[in-house]
Amino acid sequence: MAPTDDELIKFVSRLQDLRRRSGNPSLSQLSNLTAQVASRIPKSTLHEKLRADSVPDWEFVSAFVHACVIFSRSKNIALAAADTDRDIWRAEHRRMLQAVAAARPAQRKARAAHQELSSPGRYGRLDAIQRQLPADVMTFTGRQEELHLLDQILLGLGTAANTSTVAVVSGPAGVGKTALAVHWSRTAAPRFPDGQLYVDLRGYDPDRPTAPTEALAVMLRSLGLPGAQLGADTDERAAQFRSAISDRQVLLVLDNAKDTDHVRLLLPGSALCRTLVTSRDQLTGLVARSGAERVELKPFSLEQSVSLLDALMGRQNAGRPRSDAEPGTCLRWLAPCPESGRRTGGASRGHEFARARPRAVRRQPPA
Repeated sequence: MAPTDDELIKFVSRLQDLRRRSGNPSLSQLSNLTAQVASRIPKSTLHEKLRADSVPDWEFVSAFVHACVIFSRSKNIALAAADTDRDIWRAEHRRMLQAVAAARPAQRKARAAHQELSSPGRYGRLDAIQRQLPADVMTFTGRQEELHLLDQILLGLGTAANTSTVAVVSGPAGVGKTALAVHWSRTAAPRFPDGQLYVDLRGYDPDRPTAPTEALAVMLRSLGLPGAQLGADTDERAAQFRSAISDRQVLLVLDNAKDTDHVRLLLPGSALCRTLVTSRDQLTGLVARSGAERVELKPFSLEQSVSLLDALMGRQNAGRPRSDAEPGTCLRWLAPCPESGRRTGGASRGHEFARARPRAVRRQPPA
């Protein structure tokens, strides 16, 4: 290899390190997993790129990273945030391409790097790619079964019997629907290289929910459509939205929908896109008419709620859970509500407790 290949070799070494940390999947396993992201990458191509024999394009890098993430999940291996952050990989990939392209303009690899940098939709139009997901919950805990179901439904991982382009997370108020949707969406973001759109529909806002025509206007403007070109009515805007993302791999999160009519015209209608909806309603109409699959979210058990409290408030210096320091208070907060006769959502009450009593719990000495 030429000396000018140094940056390419460094980048490929990062890919190899990720492969090892994710459980060292074989080339055959990686090839099969990339088929769940986009087009299957042949073993021969994987071998060539991982030897730095040629410059990997962004489609290869994105598919390879996501395949490693999927494999690590199957092996219960936790990867660092930098290993799964698509923006970090994109920035590193771009730096490598720039270094290779500048090193020797006549070289075959330099020409390939320059072509990749100049390709539409790569690095010339980064501002057109929307990444609108809210921040993840740092203390997210539990919900492994529901996360696995969303992997099955929207990514086709594992059992393929219940796959769909639309998933609905339903459950009572305060049970953690938004937290689950955002957490899953952030881990699945590499699967959607053309962006992630997020709209809070405020379906149960006492003032005014976000109307479908307003939501469509927000999404169309974020995709680059000038306000003067917005359709006059909801149906026209819905058609514009479907056309705008018909050839894009986009994840759409519609949070806090009131009912089926609230989201029906917001669905992309493209096999490349996936839509995740949260609602207190079961949205049976969406299931019946659009083939959506539903994930029902139930309140945490008492044990799960206490684990959440421990995650929210940290642990005592002696290593004991903070919930041990004030067991009576924790139980009172997480016990069934006398007014309703049912257990409250552990996620909601846990966050309330952490906000309401941080100083009291912090000063409590170990028993």
